[in-house]
Amino acid sequence: MELYQLINTNLTISRIIFGCEPLGGTDWGKVDAQKLEQAVSKALDLGINCFDVADVYGLGRAEERLAEILGAKRHEVVIISKFGVNWQPPLGKNRAHTFLDSSPHRVITALENSLRRLKLDCIPIYLIHWPDPNTPIEDTIEALCKCQAMGKIKHFGVSNFPLPLLQQAHSWHKIPFVELQYNLVDRSSEIEILPYCLYGWRI
Repeated sequence: MELYQLINTNLTISRIIFGCEPLGGTDWGKVDAQKLEQAVSKALDLGINCFDVADVYGLGRAEERLAEILGAKRHEVVIISKFGVNWQPPLGKNRAHTFLDSSPHRVITALENSLRRLKLDCIPIYLIHWPDPNTPIEDTIEALCKCQAMGKIKHFGVSNFPLPLLQQAHSWHKIPFVELQYNLVDRSSEIEILPYCLYGWRI
């Protein structure tokens, strides 16, 4: 497995990252816990050392399962977790009501809950999952900087941000991590966001 060092960090991660949303079970039908454990173990055997999860996946269950499966190895790999989608517990058989929330209070609450579920003292990479139109980006970044200063996250970045908001965020704090939709079907990120990530942040 090819590894590379993330720019401006001391983190070295595999080129292929293990996406952990199925660990939460939601929208994936019946989940076989044994096969999930085997998949994570196989990923480790193949040299994958980076696992991408989010607090909203299974309403926290994906983070819990990842910690359970990795065991002590959770301290050796690079875990990416995300926040910014809050939820209200489901009533009966209804789905949980989710809503965007990157308020400073939610930053603290979500981070503490993720640390507990992942059984970590510090999350290597912490991302804003989706933009919150009701919270100024500078307020979210200020809260994340405080968490970083306390040693609860090593680095933070953004996910699913349009270019204007990414530029605004970067004007407040250098953003070393940008997670986006990019595949053979949707290559629109090549037009603006990827060029900005490669060159624009230096301007």
